[in-house]
Amino acid sequence: EAGTLEVTRRELAGADTLLRTGQSAGDALADGEPAVSDLLQRAVAELRALEQPKLDPVVEMLESGRIQIEEAAADLARYLESIEVDPARLQEIESRLDTLYSVARKHRVQPDELGALHEDITGRLAKLAHLEEDLSKIDAELAGLAERYAEAARRLTEARNAAASKLEAEVMRILAELGMPATRFCVELTQRDSDAPNAAGGEQVEFLIATHDRHPPRALGRIASGGELSRISLAIQVATSETSHVPTLVFDEVDVGIGGGTAETVGRLMRALGQHAQIICVTHLPQVAAHGHAHYRVSRDGGTQINQLGAKDRTKEIARMLGGKETRKSAAHAREILAAAQEA
Repeated sequence: EAGTLEVTRRELAGADTLLRTGQSAGDALADGEPAVSDLLQRAVAELRALEQPKLDPVVEMLESGRIQIEEAAADLARYLESIEVDPARLQEIESRLDTLYSVARKHRVQPDELGALHEDITGRLAKLAHLEEDLSKIDAELAGLAERYAEAARRLTEARNAAASKLEAEVMRILAELGMPATRFCVELTQRDSDAPNAAGGEQVEFLIATHDRHPPRALGRIASGGELSRISLAIQVATSETSHVPTLVFDEVDVGIGGGTAETVGRLMRALGQHAQIICVTHLPQVAAHGHAHYRVSRDGGTQINQLGAKDRTKEIARMLGGKETRKSAAHAREILAAAQEA
């Protein structure tokens, strides 16, 4: 638009000059005294009167020039008639151009790029017109998702409540086998403070323990000693072995304060747990060590050394762990313990 208006503005602004110059040229060609066409016509007539055949080509060229000049004068006259002298129209065009240039500066584009800019803005406005409708759809989707989350969280809470009772009973049964019959194990489900959706559900899960009937259950890590914590962890892992996906478990101090039958139970449970995960246990009790699928000895002699024991060396190590000194009796006892443990 700006380009077309500029052409029209120049034509209107120069209309007076065009008319004056055009009329002067028209007078010189055909309308003035003397006019070029009249002079050529007179020259043609005078040369023909001489009746000289050799001048015929000259006469023809002059006649042709006269005709072309008259045609040019006619075309010029028609052009001058088309020139518009309209001050009001000129002012209107200049005002429109001022507006276009101002808008172009505001949006930092060239005037001839305003059309594309207008289409772009119109498209954006059309999208904004549908924004409220889109927001309504999103709100509806969010409401639907919130309902689905609430239902899933409710089912998870029910499943947790049911599983908590079973887990408590099973862990306490195993703890009794591990020499902790008075220990109470509780699963506490606490509703979250925020109602915002949480990937872990609507409540926090914490394991509580009480090592004496007169003590209230407290957080597991706050009251259990190292050995107790290891045995409680063992009980939890055994109770959840069918559903747990922990690839490796490490037990240290699991044999602190126990011996005899309890130690054998610890070893047996860890061997069973080894069917579902890799178990690493640091122990000083032969009853526990005998249940391992592999036996490593850790020794300190100017540095720490770890060696895997073969069958013969393992028997010697179990015998040493039994009495501190290998004898025929301790070796036989070691073989019995190993045989019983590997068959368990």
